[in-house]
Amino acid sequence: MDTINIQYFYGLGFALAKVETTAFSNYKLNNEHWASALRPAKDWMNNCSTFELEVLPKTKTAAGVLLKVLDDFSHLLGQDRVPSATEWPLIPNAVTDFYNVFNQEVEDIHCYVVTPVGAYAVSALLKNASSHLSEAAQAVVDSEIRKDFDKAGECLALDLYTACGFHAMRAVEAEARIYHEDVTGIYLTDVPLGTLIYGDLKNHPNSGLRTQHAKEGNSHDDPLGLIISLLSQINAIYRRPIMHPEMSLTPAKAKFVFDTAAIAISAMVENAVARFVEKQKAAKAQTAPPPTP
Repeated sequence: MDTINIQYFYGLGFALAKVETTAFSNYKLNNEHWASALRPAKDWMNNCSTFELEVLPKTKTAAGVLLKVLDDFSHLLGQDRVPSATEWPLIPNAVTDFYNVFNQEVEDIHCYVVTPVGAYAVSALLKNASSHLSEAAQAVVDSEIRKDFDKAGECLALDLYTACGFHAMRAVEAEARIYHEDVTGIYLTDVPLGTLIYGDLKNHPNSGLRTQHAKEGNSHDDPLGLIISLLSQINAIYRRPIMHPEMSLTPAKAKFVFDTAAIAISAMVENAVARFVEKQKAAKAQTAPPPTP
């Protein structure tokens, strides 16, 4: 998906209109109007010939051709005469050729207005949806999980609500697998969220967040208990329905899934980091020499 700045093309057209007007005005080549018109036009064409847009390849080439005409004409500046009958049409003709190519390409380009989703800025959803994760989670979250969550935000911005839910749940499950390994020491590959919560007791007897939670006292107020509760709700209300091929999400539900996924991922990442720090402290305490009497 390419982002096209409409204001950019307005500025480009303004610069070309100015240099065209100067060419038709019969100013002497040492008149300051030439320099003030040519300079910005060359800057715009240089930018246009190098911008990274796959949708306008012919326009980029045409911009390079026009830039050469402007460069060649700029060598005439400073002379105390008006352009000759063969010189002054060079710029209007080259600008017309550029416009013809540009007009031909933009006929096949459709621009869409992306409306804000709640209080979210459109640019944040399209370019960096993972900024909705907690600051601590953003610093350490796995790059593939970040990509999936960014894709969820992009889909939410573009009204692809069911796709938003799908990517959000993929990100939650991927983080839950990592979190499950951090908590239990067992990595379960390609298993649904429910298995990560309740465990695969047949093949992996000590697996499951609930199993570990029982070992740690089964408190519903500790971070693990709260995370299990949140993941259980996500699994029952959203994960299983969203993965069903006939399920579709409304805008409100997609936004809620996106928000809930951000909370769940942030909570798991932050608790995993806290557990790692505690393990490091415990290991350091065990290896430290006893205090001298």
